[in-house]
Amino acid sequence: MLVLLRPKIRHPKQFPPAETPETPTAADDIQTPPAEEEKILNLQWHQGIGIDTVFENPWKDMQCLIPYMLFDSLLVQNSDESYTNKIASDYTVSADGLSYTFTIRDDIKWHDGTALTADDVVWSLNACVGMASPYAKPLANVEGYADVMAGTATEMSGITTDGNVVTLKLAKPARGLLYGLCVIKILPKHLLGNVAYADLTTYEPFWSNPVGCGPYVLEEVSFPDYAVLTAKPDYYDAAPGITKCLFTNYSAGGSDAVVAALIAGDLDFAWKNALNDIEVANNVTAQNSDLITVMSTSFY
Repeated sequence: MLVLLRPKIRHPKQFPPAETPETPTAADDIQTPPAEEEKILNLQWHQGIGIDTVFENPWKDMQCLIPYMLFDSLLVQNSDESYTNKIASDYTVSADGLSYTFTIRDDIKWHDGTALTADDVVWSLNACVGMASPYAKPLANVEGYADVMAGTATEMSGITTDGNVVTLKLAKPARGLLYGLCVIKILPKHLLGNVAYADLTTYEPFWSNPVGCGPYVLEEVSFPDYAVLTAKPDYYDAAPGITKCLFTNYSAGGSDAVVAALIAGDLDFAWKNALNDIEVANNVTAQNSDLITVMSTSFY
């Protein structure tokens, strides 16, 4: 179950108003429109691996929206189950379903200014398998998958590059491959390529301040209390409509704290475990008329 709130204006920090001059001046007669207040979306920060010192590796678990905001994937799936290009500007599938080719955009930069290349994509797919990520299972039919999963190889033999074109060669067709590539986030090889696959989730130099290529960048973090993400001004795709998101950790108070924050209007969106009970959700919406509930199917 999902609970949504029509976003209100929030301020993570309050500043005192400027003093009003005692003596009127000519400028006082000029009617200027008030400055538009910054709109902040308040979200919940929760992760399966904990958030004391690091952010969540999206190949390990994705319990909140931060990985979807910081990182992008080759494709995204639409509500009608069609696919839209993202990091890949184009893709083709052979008639026999054994070859997939992806053309990687040449205008994408990581948040540190480094250009994203086909090498980032190839390394990400191999590393996702190498660390035995549950999100790597759709790649199981790619040639060489079993060797990387077993640790006898670091790269799948079925993944090759030609300039900015990445080709995946399969041993047999895989109907879930495109969907799987929508889920696997591409990570920066230049910052993680020298890290052992087994250490990718706990590598603190990166995950304490992660660098992605997604629509938002990390502006501020105070572990384990809150994190602030802001829209990337030169994002390669359509600019996000919400400029700032404040993620707050409610883990100390559990589901009761989440429910209380929703009722108080301090949280704009909550999902999954805290609201799985319809009576709890109805109680929240009864006490905060800005909230609506949306039923959603779940995998568990």
